[in-house]
Amino acid sequence: IMQEFLRSLLIPKVLDAFGAGDHPLVLRYHEIARGLSPTLAEIFPASIAELVAESIPLEDCAPIRRAMKADRTIGIPAQAKIHDGLATGLSSSRRVLIFMRRFYFGPDSRAHELPARFENGFAAAGWTPFCTDPSFSPEGKTAHQPNGADLLDHVMRFEADVVIIDYWGIAFAPGALTDFIALARRYRPRIRIVLVHLDPWMTNSWTITQSLAPYVDLIWCHSPRVPLWQAPAFQNRMFFSPFPMGVLPDQVIASQKPVSLFLGGVVHYNPTRAFWLSALSQANAPFAMRPTDHASDNLSAVASFRKYLTALKQATRSINFSLRENGYRQLTGRTFETLWVGACLIQEQSDEVEDYFTPDLHYLSFRTFDELLGILTYVDQHPEFAAQIARRGHDFYHATYNERRLIAALEQRLFGL
Repeated sequence: IMQEFLRSLLIPKVLDAFGAGDHPLVLRYHEIARGLSPTLAEIFPASIAELVAESIPLEDCAPIRRAMKADRTIGIPAQAKIHDGLATGLSSSRRVLIFMRRFYFGPDSRAHELPARFENGFAAAGWTPFCTDPSFSPEGKTAHQPNGADLLDHVMRFEADVVIIDYWGIAFAPGALTDFIALARRYRPRIRIVLVHLDPWMTNSWTITQSLAPYVDLIWCHSPRVPLWQAPAFQNRMFFSPFPMGVLPDQVIASQKPVSLFLGGVVHYNPTRAFWLSALSQANAPFAMRPTDHASDNLSAVASFRKYLTALKQATRSINFSLRENGYRQLTGRTFETLWVGACLIQEQSDEVEDYFTPDLHYLSFRTFDELLGILTYVDQHPEFAAQIARRGHDFYHATYNERRLIAALEQRLFGL
């Protein structure tokens, strides 16, 4: 009952107060929420006022050096780093058809960047891609539900070797995907079918994901610790890696003071961000925040994504939070995007992030408010330390998770080359 009170009644008020910029009110709500949520009690073991008063003096601040306290309440056991299983070398040329969502929340919202990222990424790896959202008309304003025959038409016209399907982001008619897969395998027996899942932490997606698994060759996801993947239906069908980035930021002239920037959304599925950011604001922490939403910005997907990447690069440091409303510490796209552009990632602890990168080597990790405040203070005083972390993370990302290596690994899994 108390958890439902927290989710349905208190959190909406928290988000309203945060949206209005009333950080003291957010923190008053926090005092109630902390008593109902063990996770919040761990992040903020005392009231914000007490934490700020007890924070170590600035001159004594040091970077956080500690053994990571792994989150074992949800997730799979520790495993080898993701990059250990990636192929090396170049892939051959394939024709890949990508069914990918065009918008975040319909045609009145911002164009989703993933279609452009996938097209550009596969092209950079030497494949011939074609990306479309079959649930919208070509001009992008009229919605409809494609059936299996509609989807097959795309495959036959394009002569696709591989089809990638954003099945959770596109509104398909009931049974359309299984009908399509059966038709595609009948008319193109050597075709490979890949499902892409962006948000597997959403448990309401699990039933359809499990029902589709036997029909496809791979499921591509960047979140390896979701408990769903332990089901027998997913054995030997998972491909864990980042998605192609495909877009570079603008060149930036370092003419401003480096800043630790939060650039992202604060919404119902990540409400703890309101507490983090309000607490940092009240503590006069050395950081900046720029909350965003998915409203239309009247830019193309590439231009919009490039603008976002450039903002991360200009800041030089990026604060990223992982906790979702259901307690899952989710790896988010900003983890990869920050390292891609060469900024220093300041990341709320997540086992999934540690599957890809090494804390204190490629990025800085925190789990509690005190730890985050300590990191922000230290990198503000020692920007060269953050710059060193940023360089290592950036170099490692581009050497390890570049498009050519990712697509070569995908091809190896699909075709056994």
